[in-house]
Amino acid sequence: MIETPKPDLREQAQRAGSLSMTGSVATRVLGVVAIAAVGVMALLALWISPADAVQGDAVRLMYVHVPSIWVAYGGF
Repeated sequence: MIETPKPDLREQAQRAGSLSMTGSVATRVLGVVAIAAVGVMALLALWISPADAVQGDAVRLMYVHVPSIWVAYGGF
């Protein structure tokens, strides 16, 4: 019977979790830009947008709630 060497699980876990295995510099930059864009959009949606004449400040919640529902449905 030929015995195959068993991989060291600890070494594999360290390699899988290292930053060199998670993507290129462009991927990291894209992630930072995406997080910054979410922050800017939240600022615009919750504080900068004007209140509605009928619903008042409650309309601002729809600027966040509706897109988050679409993302949740898409992710599911």
